[in-house]
Amino acid sequence: MGELLALLGGFFFSSSNLMARQGMKTMERNGGQLVTLLMTNTVNIIALLILVLLSALPQLTFWGLFYFGLAGVFTTFAGRFFLFASIERIGATRAGLFKVSAPMFTIFLGITILGDRLTPTDFIGSAVVLSGLYILSASKDMKAPSANIGIVPAEVAKTREKPFALDMGVIFGVLSGLSLSVGHILRQLGMRQIGSPIVGVAAGTVVSLLCIIIYMLIKNRGDFENITASAKQALCFKKECRGYLWCGFFNTLAQYLFFASLLYTSVSIANILISTEALFNLLLVALFFRSDEPLSPRLIFISLFILAGVVLVIL
Repeated sequence: MGELLALLGGFFFSSSNLMARQGMKTMERNGGQLVTLLMTNTVNIIALLILVLLSALPQLTFWGLFYFGLAGVFTTFAGRFFLFASIERIGATRAGLFKVSAPMFTIFLGITILGDRLTPTDFIGSAVVLSGLYILSASKDMKAPSANIGIVPAEVAKTREKPFALDMGVIFGVLSGLSLSVGHILRQLGMRQIGSPIVGVAAGTVVSLLCIIIYMLIKNRGDFENITASAKQALCFKKECRGYLWCGFFNTLAQYLFFASLLYTSVSIANILISTEALFNLLLVALFFRSDEPLSPRLIFISLFILAGVVLVIL
């Protein structure tokens, strides 16, 4: 049961990535991130109301909420922010591959913060993952990002004509994995205080929503127009933001499925199966977005190579 839930979580994380990519065709990234967070918070509110009605709401503590809130900054806000920026530059498939590096970062942070230990297999797996990421970043398949990605910031469009644009896509992808790994550590600390995934996800996404609103206000110098416009589009379920709405919905489902899988299987097995997100990306892109992001045997091989390293690290 736990293995199935984790696999479904990987599928929905992949679906979330591809819906974000689809959303970028009709809406700019920052407004899109706001829309996804509005959807995520809506789902969480419904879930919390169900807990209250069932009298299943756990006892809340300050440190538990603090860890969950800080985890939201690193996962739902920073992790998704860097992921969207990476998708804009190198596509959903390649960005998802760099997100797979999150379990590797989690291992290293677990050693320094939680006192975890590395085995020789962990070191070998880390080397495999790093090698795969290096090969992927230098791959010829990544030298021509799709021109059909949609609405992107002007600075991104300008850098696409330069070789450095590729490097930024890779950097943002790795930063997404690193941010997610920090968030996972904080979530584990929060779970030790409040053992409720729903409360954890809800607290994190509320803080993330505040972060993206503050970011958009700073970027637009206090102008609420973009924020209110994005919110109205989300509330009216307009065509322009449907991709991001589905992105937020699928991402929320994926998080719930991941936490639920931990009730039936070990976190190591769950992490391995969640990492199949990259393979689901390849499959879904091949089925639905082949013309935008053509796949090559080389890219598929590198994907499997990276996933093999992740398996070695987590085993």
